[in-house]
Amino acid sequence: MEPSLSLDDFPWMPKQRYSIMKKYMPKVGTLGHHMMKRTCTNQVNLDYHSEEDMIAKYRLMLNLEGIATAIFANSPFDQKEVSKYKSLRSHFWHHTDKDRTGLLPFVFDKDFNFEKYAEYALDVPMYFVIRNHKYIDMTDYTFRDFMKNNISKDLNIEPTIEDWINHLSTLFPQVRLKQFLEIRSMDACSWDLICSQPAFWIGILYNDEAINKTNEIVEGWTQNDRNLINSLVPKEGLQTKFKNGILLDIAQKLFEISKSGLEKRGILKGDVIMIYSGWSDFYKDPDTTKIYYSTAPGISYDAAEFLASKEVVAVGLDTCCVDARPDPNNPDSFKQPEGTPQNQTFPVHDYFLTKVGIHTLENLNLKKLANESVYESCTMILPLKSKGSAGSPIRPVAIGRASKK
Repeated sequence: MEPSLSLDDFPWMPKQRYSIMKKYMPKVGTLGHHMMKRTCTNQVNLDYHSEEDMIAKYRLMLNLEGIATAIFANSPFDQKEVSKYKSLRSHFWHHTDKDRTGLLPFVFDKDFNFEKYAEYALDVPMYFVIRNHKYIDMTDYTFRDFMKNNISKDLNIEPTIEDWINHLSTLFPQVRLKQFLEIRSMDACSWDLICSQPAFWIGILYNDEAINKTNEIVEGWTQNDRNLINSLVPKEGLQTKFKNGILLDIAQKLFEISKSGLEKRGILKGDVIMIYSGWSDFYKDPDTTKIYYSTAPGISYDAAEFLASKEVVAVGLDTCCVDARPDPNNPDSFKQPEGTPQNQTFPVHDYFLTKVGIHTLENLNLKKLANESVYESCTMILPLKSKGSAGSPIRPVAIGRASKK
């Protein structure tokens, strides 16, 4: 959330899709323009391994989304003044577009499945289709209208799978279903806290004991309960009154559950840890964009110490260095935690190689493994034998299969 500027201070991004959204949003809500121009979120994508697993995770995420919003509320200011909201961004979203936002109560229906979500998506008004690089306004039609050819004859267009994929990307519920589940309700936070948001959800959703304990907390919650939390959290945050207490009480329990779930994730002695950040998308040869090597996510010093305590033998990333590198235009965008050796350009690199003997792997191509949900594999790494060298080019091979958990 931009804390100092007004709506009119921001220019519109010169994209065709935004011109359509700009025109349409005032028809379906009062604060859509504020959402588009003044807010920022961190979205967390979480995998599922089956339809049944998707349903269980989806329901748990919808029960907890308001509490997560409260935990990470980070937009209290409005044009240099303290607003009456803990999360002004969430307030904006509540008044953006009721047709494509919200909690999706049908997810809790007994017959909910992939098909039911598709049925919902078919009846949401469209934004656009793209033909010959031009965006065609489709806001008068649902995708079901489009499929039935119940549209203006003047358009003379037929639906494609690409149209459907684009349409799904314009639905904005608190939790969105794609090839993964995407939680969208949390405010953006500072660079050094970004990973706390996926960590919160991973600790809860990927350990059976954590799932069972969380389900005990939310057992019996109704749609009215979820609506109440969702409506009050933007203003009240963790002080929201609920049941016989406040959300802070529940959040503290969830924190302990998540922490325990993370501790039981199971990194074993001798493992090779490969971390997919998506930064490899910026790799260019030659480096024409000047992004990949200038700034990137990486491993903090305390995370390096944690991996060393697990006695892993190697750590690899899809970046050019294991150390995080802040934006050169904003050196304070990332700061190492207390205890990090000072006056070292690459403290994690030095720690791994000279202090604990952990090999580092850089510039890995991990996208396919991530897309195919291969979380565990047999990895073969064959460096060149070069006398006196401190490093070697490698071509690692990971053999695995899609995870079922």
